[in-house]
Amino acid sequence: MDVEAPPGNDGHAPWCYPRDMPETADPLAALSAKDLATRAAGARDLAATGTPEHLTTLVQRAVSDPSPGVRLGAAAAAADILSRWRLAPRAAEIPDAARAALWATIKATDPGVNAGIFQVCATLNVPDATSRILGAMRDPRVDVRLGACVGLLRLCASAAVNGDTGLEARVVALFDDPRVKPDTQAEIARVCSVVGYTSSLDAVRKLAENGLRLIATVAGEAQQRLEWPASFAGMWADLGVDAGGMDEGATPGAVIALTSAQPNGAQVMIRGTEAGVKKVPLTGAPRRLWLKRPGATEPTWALQIGAVTYWAAEDDEIITFGDNLLAAEAFSLFAQVEPFLPLNAATARLRGAAKLRAGDALGSLEYFAAAIEMKKAPADAWWYFADALHRLGRDEEARPHLEKFLAKAPKRAPFVIEAKKRLEA
Repeated sequence: MDVEAPPGNDGHAPWCYPRDMPETADPLAALSAKDLATRAAGARDLAATGTPEHLTTLVQRAVSDPSPGVRLGAAAAAADILSRWRLAPRAAEIPDAARAALWATIKATDPGVNAGIFQVCATLNVPDATSRILGAMRDPRVDVRLGACVGLLRLCASAAVNGDTGLEARVVALFDDPRVKPDTQAEIARVCSVVGYTSSLDAVRKLAENGLRLIATVAGEAQQRLEWPASFAGMWADLGVDAGGMDEGATPGAVIALTSAQPNGAQVMIRGTEAGVKKVPLTGAPRRLWLKRPGATEPTWALQIGAVTYWAAEDDEIITFGDNLLAAEAFSLFAQVEPFLPLNAATARLRGAAKLRAGDALGSLEYFAAAIEMKKAPADAWWYFADALHRLGRDEEARPHLEKFLAKAPKRAPFVIEAKKRLEA
């Protein structure tokens, strides 16, 4: 007997996340297979690699496949494709006529057939589809309401609606609609807290105070996120993916640092890339979100600045960003970023490299010494340690560090040739 996997908490089936290998040779053909498992695998593959040409077939499967699991997987796959084509300039590749045709199929289908279809409504960029999601909050069927809440999250989290105060007002107004049940209001409160709808705070507080125990718990967690959001200050990475989206082929953008180092307290964005360094004052506050970074299992804070979503930068991204600042000799900007660096071997190397590049070889030694004593010390920490000693005329002390560097570094790594020359001198 075929057993269907339950959807994940965010409305995706758990198989819809990026995988190392495709499961089918031809995912579109797999969707028409008699075997349930093959059809489900086809939907999973298209979630990761599908393009707009697959949308019609997926939406048809989402409303007509005999398997509830395949219907859900097909809807999630269609939504993932739409999310990859949601922002400009790619959005123009799906003509209005194509969107209207998909909307006609969805509009003619009872959402009870597949509550996952609200994910497609959320990413379709059709105004009437938004009304369909909001209206479903009043549906008497609990599965339809929950599916609509999943769609609402996907709708509101996208950078495509960042700054859309009209949408925020429509969502917050649901708290005053007596036809929306308290359990659904609790889910709406969660969505509002996740997508940074701060205007919902008063309504969320009332729900946390007056709701039943489970409702009050959900609303209380939402209230805490709204009242105690993360600081904007820190380091953030553009992964090339819209919030709530999924794109295995995405090209990451810049890593940035946000600081409040200006005399007037204004937020400043520093972008350090291989092409150079830019310092840009922000005229408006970024939007905070609480979502899963692509590939992660737990949510974390993210920011939206305009049409770009930034996630909390990871160590390797931070190191690359710092190295780019140092390569540009932007020492004053590096000083503003330094308080946000984590404490580990790679950042000890980075702090030492900043001292060394600024001409303070003696001051850099303590950082390099600390770096090589820590776990997962980068190979070039030994190079920099040796280079600092070399600049101080302490070549004999530098030799063991050069040897350690050559033992650890890849053959074509930077500084390998120079390290060999110094050992041979």
